[in-house]
Amino acid sequence: MVSLEDVSNFVSGAKQMYRKCFLLLGFDEHDYDPRFLVSAARRNETPRRGTLIDPENNLAIQYHIHGNGYTLRDTENGSEYRFSARVINEVGRLTFTSWDLLQFCGGAGVEDIESELRQLASSNEELAHFEQGLTSYFTLTDEEGS
Repeated sequence: MVSLEDVSNFVSGAKQMYRKCFLLLGFDEHDYDPRFLVSAARRNETPRRGTLIDPENNLAIQYHIHGNGYTLRDTENGSEYRFSARVINEVGRLTFTSWDLLQFCGGAGVEDIESELRQLASSNEELAHFEQGLTSYFTLTDEEGS
């Protein structure tokens, strides 16, 4: 059973990995936005994939920028974060599908986790659900955006 804590852990980890990649790729903190690296890759200002080494802890991070999102992998512990970045209510936010969360958490089948996420979103203001085409997306509704 997926919990709001699982979602929070996924989003928190994804944000941390994205911020590390953003800074290690040499971009200025003032430009920080979850959509920035997608735009930079489209303008050929950064490679779409690669491996970055965090000099603070020698951690290797594999990244792949694709479509409207990212796949970030911590090579030390194997954690993988796959998510998109979208504008919601004029704020850039980290969004994810049930499949993205399933890859992070493991466990229940896609249908189960989708239903559980929808139920969590309907009963909790911190988690929002929206659909785009045939795909269901989820996001945490923190005040400062993602």
